[in-house]
Amino acid sequence: MTALGARPQSIALFGGSFNPPHVGHVMIGAWVLATTDVDKLWVMPTWNHAFTKDLVNFDVRMDMCKAAFSTLEAGRIHISDIERDLGGESRTIDTVEHIRDVLGIQDIRIVVGADILAERHLWKRWDDLERMCTVIIIGREGWNDPSELLSSPPLIDVSSTDLRNAVAQGTYPNTIPARVARIIRNNQLYA
Repeated sequence: MTALGARPQSIALFGGSFNPPHVGHVMIGAWVLATTDVDKLWVMPTWNHAFTKDLVNFDVRMDMCKAAFSTLEAGRIHISDIERDLGGESRTIDTVEHIRDVLGIQDIRIVVGADILAERHLWKRWDDLERMCTVIIIGREGWNDPSELLSSPPLIDVSSTDLRNAVAQGTYPNTIPARVARIIRNNQLYA
């Protein structure tokens, strides 16, 4: 597992495919750090996606996340490989229980997009996650959920799928952080 330094008392977990990470992800990270009192934001690329998404190499996604989030406050960002360490199918509840039981961190928040609310029934033990963690719901364009559930307004309308398709067509939209675009070019990803 990537070194943490001093153990934080509170963390926000921001998991995802990050295939590739984009400025929307970075904006979410900045918003969480600016509006919550967590010690650290853990950005956690998925190891083995539970819903069988086709992902580029884990280490490359880790590198892209490090590049994308490098502009945020370094002492409060942790790019975590914990899901690789846990192995198997990545499930948020398993990660949360490991962090609580093994690392001893009890104050855990989960960062999810409003689009995830429609998929709660697909998540392993979602009710337990809500009981164990504060859920931070990030507004997404096109997702009309009751505003009282949202923790943030829609921040930006960006899709990793659209970005992969653009790269496959030879374009690099400015919603791909420049350092991430460099990694994509160097590794000839999504072509």
